[in-house]
Amino acid sequence: GKKARGGGGAPPPPDTKPGHFWVTLTRSGLSTLEVQQLYASSLSLPSHKDVGASGLKDKHAVATQTFSVPHYSKGLGRKLTESEVREASPGTVLGVAECSKKIRRNYHTSNEFVVILRGCAPPPGSSLPSAISAVAAGLRAAGGVRNYYGPQRFGSRCSGAYRGHAILEEVKGKEGKKAKKAANNARMSVKGVFALQAWQSMVFNVCLGRRSSPSPLVGDILLPASGEEGLSGERVTGKNRDDIQDGRKVTCCFPGNRVMKAYPNTPAGAVESEVLKEAGVDERALSMCDLWGSRRVAFLDFESLGFTFEVMEGGRDVRFRFELGRGQYATNVMREFMKNGGE
Repeated sequence: GKKARGGGGAPPPPDTKPGHFWVTLTRSGLSTLEVQQLYASSLSLPSHKDVGASGLKDKHAVATQTFSVPHYSKGLGRKLTESEVREASPGTVLGVAECSKKIRRNYHTSNEFVVILRGCAPPPGSSLPSAISAVAAGLRAAGGVRNYYGPQRFGSRCSGAYRGHAILEEVKGKEGKKAKKAANNARMSVKGVFALQAWQSMVFNVCLGRRSSPSPLVGDILLPASGEEGLSGERVTGKNRDDIQDGRKVTCCFPGNRVMKAYPNTPAGAVESEVLKEAGVDERALSMCDLWGSRRVAFLDFESLGFTFEVMEGGRDVRFRFELGRGQYATNVMREFMKNGGE
């Protein structure tokens, strides 16, 4: 069994001015969206979008997160009190503060994870500490953890990604007003946007999966050591490849508008172009659906995770601790330690 605790890197400190209540709470059994919907329903807010949150927390984890709730409820026609907001909050409220700003999507900088694996057994002839340490050493030597999008990004059995592909194929197959209408229908629907982003994420994962090494290839596009993603970066050429020692990060393509692509006639570009062709990427359809692309970091430096572990009392349960940046998935780290016989 697996138990996870997630905590978002703290957003900027609230400025203590009126406008919103910033509520920090710990809960389980509710996703971030469900908490937002609960606040909106309980406090008569027009939409769950009025409730600010940064990052999406797993429904099945014990998660600590801060939400912003507006002072004024249009449905009630008056200002809310702190006690009303506390009463509407699920889980355990750790603190409430006032701030003039709504919490936005990317306010947090990182997420801290505590994951407990229960009933662990080491390989024959080894102990749990030595087996875990050996996996960690292997990840350091291999250049890190592949920065895949997690399965929760795609919906049940990748249904979201398939739906996103179907939307783009529909737009691609139509002209004029019909194509515009199909694209607008998807853009204006929460499910449509989720499906399109799931498709983008799937294409990225396939690109990453076909890389044999984290080492820079000629044609790769690199981000600065401090970057997580961006529209463009520095190209690797035959001349500068051997000079890349400063922590710049190899990327893969998250397809969309204006994203920088690797040149097709390079080792890195050949793989990327093949995947984009197989996915049926159509620039016109991407533009009409207003899908922005990016260069996403391909590998997570293991040393930067602050990884630690502890074998708990009884010797069969292990507590893992590590930290990830925005848009990075704990499942990618944990799968490396949960593999059985290389599977």
